[in-house]
Amino acid sequence: MSVVPLVPPTDDGLLEQHRGVRVEARDALGALPDAASAVYRWWSRRRLVESIGNLFLDDRPLLIPPHRRHLHDKFTGRLDGCLTALRHVDARVEMHRRGHVTSVLGTDTPYVLHALAESRNPGGSETNPGLPRLVEAGFDPTQSAFLPPPAHECEALVSALVDVANVDEVPAIVRAGWACATLLAVHPFVDGNGRTARLVFQLLASSDEELGFDWGTVEQWAMRRVPYVRALKASQAPSLPGYDGRRVDTSPFIEFAVRTSIDGAEVGVQRMAWFATAWDLLAGEVDADSDDGLAVIVELTVGSAWSASLAEIEEVVGLPHATIAVNRLVRDGRLIWDRRRLLRLSPDHPLRALR
Repeated sequence: MSVVPLVPPTDDGLLEQHRGVRVEARDALGALPDAASAVYRWWSRRRLVESIGNLFLDDRPLLIPPHRRHLHDKFTGRLDGCLTALRHVDARVEMHRRGHVTSVLGTDTPYVLHALAESRNPGGSETNPGLPRLVEAGFDPTQSAFLPPPAHECEALVSALVDVANVDEVPAIVRAGWACATLLAVHPFVDGNGRTARLVFQLLASSDEELGFDWGTVEQWAMRRVPYVRALKASQAPSLPGYDGRRVDTSPFIEFAVRTSIDGAEVGVQRMAWFATAWDLLAGEVDADSDDGLAVIVELTVGSAWSASLAEIEEVVGLPHATIAVNRLVRDGRLIWDRRRLLRLSPDHPLRALR
């Protein structure tokens, strides 16, 4: 019977640096005005879903990149499934925080996340959502010579992974990186292993109550696809040609996860400063609950995403406020409808200069 890899030691200095930056990001989010914080969370959640879904985000140095638009049905289904799975992550983290569940990662959680991520059948073929594979798995031999374990071992390996990942004495970021690398080495599902592993990472990395939700790490992975794959291959290399949990070394991927979490938190702090500046520019002393305040929230929503549908604005401010505010802003020349029925900032809108 195969075993899962050991959790290796991680440099204390690197972990201390990680904790310091994540605390800074947590405090920056707490300092945002409530309305600006709501828009930031909405914007960041969409970016996170795109990253979990591995939409190959470009790496242009844009502080506030636009949301992806006009996607193929396959990718739309992938995003919808990832969004639903991320809601489960949110619920699980909160239930654990309140003491309603004893462990943040339940025995069935990887299967639930897989079922939700695959719920829209984004690949167009049956993948048995929420169930371990019954066939042998392998990678494109031109990309990787590594062979995952036999199908009959997957369920026991996932169970062992859950047990190890819930050991609180190990920092959450280390357990998250270890679990992601281990799950991808085991490859327990027919398809959707990457999305499920990133969702498990997101759950564990966000479970540290002191540090709060991890908004930025997985985005860094999506933007750095080559280093991400390289770190996974480096973890699997000692076990070639096939899976042997005693020889898989997750250290390279854990270090990659910690460093990208630091980078993601630093970018997050810069973004929150942008949202704070944008809010001050548009709102001044406006009451966020007033009609003027709602209009500013809509402008910030459209400006941060570069474009937004009415349905997306409703996610932030609700009905009927969205329709009323949009009609007013279009009438006043602050927003315009494009030919795809998306709202955009007017050409002379002051937020354009901030982007």
